[in-house]
Amino acid sequence: MWLRSGPALQRIRVAIDTLHDIGEVDHLSQYKLVVQGNSVVLLPGDDSTAIDLVHRPGQQMTVIVMADVLRPFKVDERLTVPDLLHPRRSIEVDPDVRGGHPVVSGTRVPFDIIAGLVRDGVSLTEVADFYPSVDASAAADAVDFADYVDHYDRRTSSAA
Repeated sequence: MWLRSGPALQRIRVAIDTLHDIGEVDHLSQYKLVVQGNSVVLLPGDDSTAIDLVHRPGQQMTVIVMADVLRPFKVDERLTVPDLLHPRRSIEVDPDVRGGHPVVSGTRVPFDIIAGLVRDGVSLTEVADFYPSVDASAAADAVDFADYVDHYDRRTSSAA
């Protein structure tokens, strides 16, 4: 049933022929093939470069692993973009919590609400009076991340 709803059987045959043509002669169970639009693509074991087997046989394509995209990276000598899922020790981003808005880890409390309290004069230790699940260390991380976001927003606004 899957073959009738998935890629045409003719494309599968072309993909297998291309595997042979490019020198891949292992048992078919050793290969990871993925349907990509009108083509079938070979994903090597390291998942770094895929090879088109039907549309443009033999053409290599870069595979992007989203976990790699979310890691920290340096923009210039002064600015490093933090890990996008854990931008600070006590701040996390989870698509299933508040739609992916950064929150204090283990809570649903948005980082910017905490940063706003501290910026309005509430001490780091007093934040727990308003949000018992947020300790002073997490409040400091929220303020630090808010400062980073504000700094980054100013950089991109002035560049536009």
